[in-house]
Amino acid sequence: MPASIGLGAAYKFNDRLTLALDAEYVFWSQYEGLEFEFSNYVMETDTSFHIVNDSLIKRDINAPAEWDDILRVMVGANYRAWDFVQLRGGFNFDQSPMDEKTLTPHFFDLGDKYSYSVGASFDIGFWQVSIAGVFTHQPDLTVENMSDVNSDGLMDNLAGSYKADNYQTILGFVYRF
Repeated sequence: MPASIGLGAAYKFNDRLTLALDAEYVFWSQYEGLEFEFSNYVMETDTSFHIVNDSLIKRDINAPAEWDDILRVMVGANYRAWDFVQLRGGFNFDQSPMDEKTLTPHFFDLGDKYSYSVGASFDIGFWQVSIAGVFTHQPDLTVENMSDVNSDGLMDNLAGSYKADNYQTILGFVYRF
């Protein structure tokens, strides 16, 4: 994974409200992609299998990543509504480092992402029960042209129409002793 640098700050306005702001710069331009070397692979001489799958199994595969550095910005709030209840909310903007030339299922990033989160924690004796929901929106993307970025004879992306919004629900339990 590439190097990154981040900075964060939180400010407690009073006993109930805390706001936080974080930023991270990720050096994705240093990431060169994935390389798979199968040149020492020995297989049976079944010609029907060999003809169809030779390039998939015996050929070294290079999945290049010509990506850009990105900035990620996150802001969040924690509000203690009662002594035993905390409410949370947040927003995250995450730039996409890649373009459609190298979009494949193992590098699945459709563009800049926007995430919205809400949650709550409930203190019950020694226990804390938390629940949160996150919605992340990525733009729809249609890739019309195949690309061979590194000129190795293999296409480095997959043409198609992509959609990737997602929802997450997180449930957490903490026991303090």
